[in-house]
Amino acid sequence: MNIEIIFDKINGDHHALSEESILTFLKEWNAPLSVDELKELRANDIKPAYWDNTRLGKWKPKKFEEWHFPEGHFPKEYIQLISKYSGCEFIKGEREFTLFSPQELREMNITYELPMYIKGAISIGLDGSGNHIIFDMRFRSENQHKVFGVHSGYLEWEGAKLIANNFLEFIHGTQNIDELVNQ
Repeated sequence: MNIEIIFDKINGDHHALSEESILTFLKEWNAPLSVDELKELRANDIKPAYWDNTRLGKWKPKKFEEWHFPEGHFPKEYIQLISKYSGCEFIKGEREFTLFSPQELREMNITYELPMYIKGAISIGLDGSGNHIIFDMRFRSENQHKVFGVHSGYLEWEGAKLIANNFLEFIHGTQNIDELVNQ
């Protein structure tokens, strides 16, 4: 795949990732939450100031130990792209998006609490308008997962909009992701 001719512009400092770092990423991206991750999540899970027990019921801490990342494998085109252009912004027509680096992907999915809100999804990046670009990994499909857009403030499958039937179709698309999500 000749990445350079697919996009109108690629912004950011890009550097090729080592084969070792890619293999580590592929092995660890969906591992169960570590002791340190659980500790940090619990430390930040406090009752919101606006919470009213009378109106909203008794506040309960989240059950982080029940969170699971999806099973499955990433499409080879996605791996090729992040191997060479990790953390860059891509522009093609009206479509602009940034893909998380392998080091950011797990952290961003935990930060936005995707394992709790949109089970079976993994966010691979953002579009700059607050929309996550997610792979639907609920179904096994020869590493060709459908690509959805979903706004950060409405992380539910009901709010997700199909953008492409696979990653290759997604990177060749030219439509603005925010417009597709908000149709």
